[in-house]
Amino acid sequence: MKVRYDENGIHFFDRRTGANLLIDELSVEPSQWAKSPRHVSFALTNSCDLRCGYCYAPKHRAELDFERLKSWITDIDRNGSLGVGFGGGEPTIYKDFVELCKYTSTQTSLSVSFTTHGHRVAASMAEQLSGHVHFIRVSMDGLGATYERLRGRSFEQFLSAISILRTIAPFGINYVLNADTVHELKEAIVYAQNLGAREFLILPEIDKNGGFHPSHLKYLRDFLTDYRGNLPLRINENCTDGMPVADPFKDLDPINAYAFVDARGILKRTSYELGGVDISQGNILYGLEIMRSQLIN
Repeated sequence: MKVRYDENGIHFFDRRTGANLLIDELSVEPSQWAKSPRHVSFALTNSCDLRCGYCYAPKHRAELDFERLKSWITDIDRNGSLGVGFGGGEPTIYKDFVELCKYTSTQTSLSVSFTTHGHRVAASMAEQLSGHVHFIRVSMDGLGATYERLRGRSFEQFLSAISILRTIAPFGINYVLNADTVHELKEAIVYAQNLGAREFLILPEIDKNGGFHPSHLKYLRDFLTDYRGNLPLRINENCTDGMPVADPFKDLDPINAYAFVDARGILKRTSYELGGVDISQGNILYGLEIMRSQLIN
C-alpha cells in the first residue's frame, strides 16, 4: 500500500488490486504535498509497426535512454507518484521494455501499466512480464472488418493477442472515437466486457488543429448520460468539459494529476500538448517545477 499526501488529502493506493482510498476530510500542509503527479506516462519510442491514419504520435525516430528512464522513475516514486505508464509508438518495440517493467516493479512502489496494440506480445514475453505489470491498455478501434481496415491487422489475430495479454495482468480497452468507429461504440463496449476487460477508455480523435469534432463530442456526451452498462467507462481528460463525469479530485496544481514525457525527453502536461520542457539531459523534478512556474505565471 502506497500513501500520497497532496492538496486533496491523504490518498492510499494498492497497486496489486488497483484499490484507491482518498481521505479528503484531512488537510495536508503544503510542505508535505507530493512533488510529482499521481501518474506519469512515458513514450518509450516513436517506432510502431502499424500505420494507423489517425495516429497523432510523432513519426520521427526517437527513443528514451534506459538509464535516464530508471533515474526519472526512481525520482517520481520517491516524490509521491502512484503509477507509471509506458507507451509510444508501440512500447514493446523498445529493446529494454521487459527489463524496464521488471525494474519498476521490483525497485519502486509504482503501479506499472502499458498501452499496446498487442500484436508483438508473444507467450515468451508474457511469461517474463507476468508479475511485473499491473494493468494493460489494449487499442481496439472498431470491431471485425472496421478494425482490420483501420489497423491493417486481422481481428482474429487481435483476439489471439488478448488471450496472451490477459495472462500477464488485468486489461482495459482503448477505443478511438471517430467517423469510422462511432457507430460501433455500444457494441464494442459489450464485446470488450465479454472479453474480460476491466474498463473501456474512449478517446475522441484529435483533428489536425488539435481539437475534437463537435458531433463526436455531442454523441459521446449523450451516450455517457444514458449509459447503464456494467463496464466502467473512462474518457480523455482533454474533453471532459460538459461531460457527465465523476472526479473526486479538486486539483489546483495544474500537474497534480498527470504528466507526459515524449520519446525525445520533452516533459508535457498531456501527450497532445505542443512545446514542453526539455529534460532529456536533466532531472524530471526540476522539469516539473519549471512547468509549474510557467503555468502559474
